[in-house]
This record gives sequence, C-alpha cells and structure tokens, in this order.
Amino acid sequence: MTLSSNLIKTMKTITQKQLNTALFMATALLLLFVMSMGVFAKGETGTEKSSMHRSAISTLADELNRIADRDGGIGKELREVAKEQNDLKEKTADAVEEVENRSGLKTFFIGTDYKNLGALRSAMVTTDNHINRLMKAKERVTNPAIAKDLDEQIAALQAEKTSIETFIKENEDKFSLFGWFVKLLNK
Repeated sequence: MTLSSNLIKTMKTITQKQLNTALFMATALLLLFVMSMGVFAKGETGTEKSSMHRSAISTLADELNRIADRDGGIGKELREVAKEQNDLKEKTADAVEEVENRSGLKTFFIGTDYKNLGALRSAMVTTDNHINRLMKAKERVTNPAIAKDLDEQIAALQAEKTSIETFIKENEDKFSLFGWFVKLLNK
C-alpha cells in the first residue's frame, strides 16, 4: 500500500509540475504576443512616407532652380544644392521604404534596420549642410522677394529634415528580443 500511495503521490506531483510549466509557457507566450502586437502592426505610411519625401524634395529642387534663374549671384550655389538634394532624395526614400517594409517578425527578434537608419542619419547631416549653404546664400541676396522665397524653401527643407528625424527616432525605439545583442555585435 505504501508503494502504490507513493506512486500516486508522485504522479500527482509530476502532473502538478507539468501543469505549472504549461501555465508558465502559456503566460509567457501570451505576454510576448501582447508586447509584439505593436511591432507586427505595419505602418500605413511606409511607401506613403517615402513618396511624400520624394515629392517634397522634387518640389523644393524645382523651386530652388526657379529662384536660381532669378538671381545670377547665388544661382550656381542654389542649383548645386538642388541637384545634391534631388540626388539624395532617392537614397533617403529607399532607406525609409526598407525600414518600413522590414518584416515585423524580424524586427521583433533582431531589432530594427540599423543600417538604413544610419544611412538616414547620414542623409540628415547632408541636409543640414544644405540648409546652412542656403542660409549663407540668402545673406548675399539683395532682392527681398528672392530672400522671402529662399526662406520658404529653407523652412520646407527643415520640415522635411524634422520629419525624417522623427521617423528615425520612432524606429530606433522599437522593441526587440535580441536587439541589444545585435547592437553589441555592430559596435
């Protein structure tokens, strides 16, 4: 009798341990699912954001070229900035698309696309240099109408820069299980 009651007691203990393990695993999976819901949800603005950026920079470049035609003194500088910014828009828009179209599962496990975020940061440094060049060019302008038009283009470029910086910040802060490890390996 002692042997069979010990066996029954052992079976109950094993069953209880298995039940506790199963409950723990179910709770852990549920927690991961809830935490990852925001990660797996795709932003509706992936290609929308990149096409808006392309459009804004194309408009800016056209306006800078139009202003350059009106003022020969700073025309060459404005054309250079317009061309460089126009060339940069494709790299920037492609990087935005890559970050936005990254698999939610991949982001959840290994983190965001740090390579393309780095490319975006680099593009924002170049954009900041373009803003400074435009401000210096504006100082040499004598026509108040041209100065006003240049102010508008500088403000538009600053707004676009702020938008991309916000995008970078939002995507750097995404939760991931092993993102810390990936960051460690990339240093």
